[in-house]
Amino acid sequence: MKLRDHVALLTGLPRSGTTLSCRLFNVLPDTVALVEPMNVGNLAKLSARSTMMAAIEQFVIRQRMSLITDGVAVSRHVGGTVTDNLFAPGRGRNGLRRFHASHGAISFGKPLSREFTLIIKHPAVFTALLSDLVTRFRCYAVIRNPLAVLASWNSTDMPVRDGHAPAAEQHDPDLKRALEMIHDRFDRQLYLLSWYLGQYQQYLPTDHIIRYEDVVDSGGRALAVVTPSAALLNEPLTNLNRNSVYEWETISLLAQKLLTTEGNYWDFYSPDEIQKLMELSR
Repeated sequence: MKLRDHVALLTGLPRSGTTLSCRLFNVLPDTVALVEPMNVGNLAKLSARSTMMAAIEQFVIRQRMSLITDGVAVSRHVGGTVTDNLFAPGRGRNGLRRFHASHGAISFGKPLSREFTLIIKHPAVFTALLSDLVTRFRCYAVIRNPLAVLASWNSTDMPVRDGHAPAAEQHDPDLKRALEMIHDRFDRQLYLLSWYLGQYQQYLPTDHIIRYEDVVDSGGRALAVVTPSAALLNEPLTNLNRNSVYEWETISLLAQKLLTTEGNYWDFYSPDEIQKLMELSR
């Protein structure tokens, strides 16, 4: 069996809808999607890229066998289920949305053939390793309106709020050095956002880059580029680009910064889309 035929790796901007996509994939027959199942810290301890690729391949093989034999695999989950979101909907005492997912083996409770499709998502690590991953696996990325992404980053208690992606920086020293030289956290966020999108632009075919907005508008059918059975999806989905949990003052500041800077985000979204979202968020 060729892994490339039955395995897809999913990456994307943090807070762009990759977890939602995994939940939708798990609705499909003969398909399982795992959310950030790997111990990326252990992966970073491997010195050579070839060794990392071998470790990822072995992990994929083990998860496939476990699913075929026992219906069990490792994933981030909430109460034993892959859900739309790894963060609680409300804000905690620090004013930020709290990460409320667990990590461990869960049962998917569905019949699977030996040819089932396995999808594994890791936004930061897979983005940093994309140049090597694309030579061994089918790879896809989910992106989202940059202003909505930044608004979400600033509402959650995670490293991207400070303009860092530790799991990516471990594999890309140039990224780490560049971020360390930027003192303003919003400017770091813009640099990081541009870096993510630059990786997708450089290493992925255009049709392997999926817009969150298209996923929502199509009820999930936009994910058919990853696995054809997703063309059958018709899920009721809500576009959360104007999420009420986002702060207007922060959105306004971020929009002004976006509209006055250059970055790879303009290759995927237009200034008009940023401006429209800012106006709708008031």
